[in-house]
Amino acid sequence: MNQITYVIWQEEEGWVSKCLTTGVTSCGDTQEEAIKNLKEALELYLEDQPEANYKRDHIQFGSFSVHA
Repeated sequence: MNQITYVIWQEEEGWVSKCLTTGVTSCGDTQEEAIKNLKEALELYLEDQPEANYKRDHIQFGSFSVHA
């Protein structure tokens, strides 16, 4: 199973989401939209990357906060 980890942050124009595994990046007006758009972008990316050995049914998404 391949786990996909992402980071999300706010900029002036909206929210940016980036997959730390593949480098695929997306954005949205809200956090939810940025994550949804990232999922869609990853599906398209992985369809074109068969050698990456990712299966779409094994993609997991999540996040956590670090207080530093």
